[in-house]
Amino acid sequence: MQLLFGQVNVKKLKEALENLPKGLNDMYQAIWDRIFLKQDEQRQVIACTALTWITYAKELLEVDQLLHAVAVDLDPDISDIDSDDLIDVDTLLSSCLGLLVVNEENGTIRLVHETTQTYLESRFNKLDANTSIAKTCLKYLGFPLELLEAGLEACIEKYRIAPYAARYWAKHIHLGNGGGEESLTQDLLDIISSQEKRDILGRLLELGRPEGEPFFKFTVLHVLSMYGLSRICRTYLTPSQVHEGDKLCPLRTPF
Repeated sequence: MQLLFGQVNVKKLKEALENLPKGLNDMYQAIWDRIFLKQDEQRQVIACTALTWITYAKELLEVDQLLHAVAVDLDPDISDIDSDDLIDVDTLLSSCLGLLVVNEENGTIRLVHETTQTYLESRFNKLDANTSIAKTCLKYLGFPLELLEAGLEACIEKYRIAPYAARYWAKHIHLGNGGGEESLTQDLLDIISSQEKRDILGRLLELGRPEGEPFFKFTVLHVLSMYGLSRICRTYLTPSQVHEGDKLCPLRTPF
């Protein structure tokens, strides 16, 4: 039906009906062309980000989570996020021309049909898509999450995709391993070089623990080794020394 929107009179509507794609793949191709050839640049970014995330995300996403991911990609210079950065749901859905639907009961968002997943996987390169998602996750984890001041629940309420980013950034790096690990080395090291950021990562990974309860203190090498990021580990280490703090406690994988 999205292909019929915007027709100004009956004649134009009949012409559009006569030119509707005959096969399912042709229909998806026509929608794809309208998204990426007929829309303005910002709506293309919205659609590309949203459809990439929904196609390759490792769990069902809530609408608010997807809106936060889109906000990061819309502003390359973003360093924090608030309500002014977010687009509305109608803009999100209209930019994707009917390929996404919202479950009003639980607030989740998904592709309109299982065949849509197959089509989008054929259009979005798996390595590039996962590297892009990993980059967004790392950028998001670099925001001032304010865990110690606001508490974990308040942190998650403001930073909606922080739990997802903490759980899956490394998974997306590995799945985008066509150079993804190397290209994201500095992004990751900028985050995990801070003990406060490592503490936030630990808290997000251990959701459900009492907030006042002590939790495992990561070092940089804990983070790199438990996720098997050998290339970044080689960049971080010099041949003759271990960075200060990384030799203070024994290595273990807490999860």
